[in-house]
Amino acid sequence: MRKGILDLISIIDISKREHFLRRLPSISGIARRKLTANLICELKVRYSEEFDVLDIGSGIESWCGYFDCNKLADYHTIELKEELPATFHGDFFITEFKKKYTFLIATEFLEHVPDPRGFLTRAHALLRNDGYLILSFPFLFKIHGDPDDYFRFTLSGIQSLSTDLFDVEISYAHGGKFQLLWETFIDGKFLYPLRVFNSLIADTKPTKSPFPLGYVVALRKL
Repeated sequence: MRKGILDLISIIDISKREHFLRRLPSISGIARRKLTANLICELKVRYSEEFDVLDIGSGIESWCGYFDCNKLADYHTIELKEELPATFHGDFFITEFKKKYTFLIATEFLEHVPDPRGFLTRAHALLRNDGYLILSFPFLFKIHGDPDDYFRFTLSGIQSLSTDLFDVEISYAHGGKFQLLWETFIDGKFLYPLRVFNSLIADTKPTKSPFPLGYVVALRKL
């Protein structure tokens, strides 16, 4: 009887441990979040008065803290999933917004949009004339549906896609061969526990490697 209970506890512990380890952020996610935070800090100091922010697909962890919300920024979020907290729930393409924003943020979002040019056109219309669209997106990364995964973009691809709408004012690529190999290596069935080292392996500095894991960019409205 006692042995059976101990076996059951062991199974539960293993299950919880596996769940925890598999949910640890990838090195891509760690790096792009760090670079996005740096980019936000670089841009927000250009504005001496209160500004408005719309976080698109904000999920469970918004960027509000980086904008000194309730002091400098009127911060709004929009999320498609009703179970997640947000200012607006619904489709970004058809939701009615009653103001224009200084910053639009769409992190880890663009690859999941079936019409990226339509997204950029909609974002352009919602920005003030001196506004910025901040994007982060993967390049060399596995397919991950949320609910689907459509595209991968290079910096040149974003520049071409946003022609006549935005100027790419700031851009960071991150990662390289080693990070790419690590990301692929630990995605296997038995090696996922090595994700505990992701924060040490993640390269949070911009790179010029021809093997980027992803990008963070600031697009200035034209």
